[in-house]
Amino acid sequence: MHRQTVMNTAPASIIGYAFGGMLYPAGGYYGPLETAYATLIVLHEGAAEVEIDGERYRLTSGQAGFFFSLRSFGIHYLHGTASQVSWCEMPLPGGKRPLALTGLPHVAVASVSERAESLMRIGIDLGFGEATLTNHLRIALGEALYAVVALDAGFGEEVALSAPVLKARSHAERCYAGPCDLSELAAAAGVTPEYLVTAFRRQLGTTPMRFVWELRTRKAIDLVQRSHLGLAEIAEQCGYKSPYHLSRAIKELSGHSPRALRKARGFLQSTLESGLTEDVQF
Repeated sequence: MHRQTVMNTAPASIIGYAFGGMLYPAGGYYGPLETAYATLIVLHEGAAEVEIDGERYRLTSGQAGFFFSLRSFGIHYLHGTASQVSWCEMPLPGGKRPLALTGLPHVAVASVSERAESLMRIGIDLGFGEATLTNHLRIALGEALYAVVALDAGFGEEVALSAPVLKARSHAERCYAGPCDLSELAAAAGVTPEYLVTAFRRQLGTTPMRFVWELRTRKAIDLVQRSHLGLAEIAEQCGYKSPYHLSRAIKELSGHSPRALRKARGFLQSTLESGLTEDVQF
């Protein structure tokens, strides 16, 4: 099947992003759209060749990709092969991208992640309703989906970080509550401690262990504000040896004592006897 008709505009009912999905049991062709267009495709099975402004890009089963075209856009689905596809797309009047998409590359292709599939499912479930709140949600989902695929493809701030720094940072974010010393971080990154310190300073403007201690303190601040735990228990959960040292770190990072943070906007435990009470005092 090859569709010869030129499609110049998107349906008038589309406001912002449009989500959809289709099974093409024997392949086929979608397009051409002779207009500026943003298209994000998740190819669940099959194979496809995306054609934008005279250039061609191949998608295989299990890949997601987004494409910004200025003049023309079309998709070839492999002839004789079933292709299951979902999409998030929108016209770009005057070739201008929405502000939220201006920092993204022209084309990005990545393996489909669970978070990308989840966002796509939610967008499709919204249907074609044009109520204001529905469309606000659709726009938010579309922007998030494009950003997720860009990150999955290796773009964004992560592209400036080396593999050892990314590995060490990921390990710290998982294991900060335990010992998590410099040697452990370096081993997780596959480099020497000296190399890792230099790389962190150059790429993140801090040292590996300062990064770990800030992680611990930020988590502790979150527990101060969102739980009823005492400071000793919070210190134990966040890798601090004593509540005294934790209290000092919280004050240094936030400008407030743990007591002040909880009093100002903390969690108040409910009891049958007295309703909402500050049941833990620091």
